[in-house]
Formats: sequence, C-alpha cells, structure tokens
Amino acid sequence: SKGPWTSAEDDKIREMAGATAADKAPKYSAIANELPGRSPKQVRERWQNELDPTIKKGPWTEEEVRPPS
Repeated sequence: SKGPWTSAEDDKIREMAGATAADKAPKYSAIANELPGRSPKQVRERWQNELDPTIKKGPWTEEEVRPPS
C-alpha cells in the first residue's frame, strides 16, 4: 500500500513495536502481517523514522552542534 498511514495503523505499530523488549528490535514482519498491504520494510521505516518515542524531534542542543574538542 502506498497511501498515507492511518492512525489505526500507527496505533498497531506502536502497540506491537512498543511491546518488544528494549534490547531487541521489533519483529517488523509480524507487525506487517497485521497490516494488510504494508511490507515489513514500510513498517520498519515508519517506526524508525516517525513513531519510535526515543526519536528526538526538537532543535539541536549546543552539545550536538559543537564539534568535539
């Protein structure tokens, strides 16, 4: 499926990927099986680029901008 992601799809990804232990990657193929028309690659990219709660979306901090000494 190449259409926009629905909130129901996002909720399912959050539910299933968020239930994975912190030291293990989510089973994207299992999640994709629950989302007809979506491939494991699409699910992985959606999680890693948009939905993962550990993603920082704010402005860069001074430490991130400053080159290492």
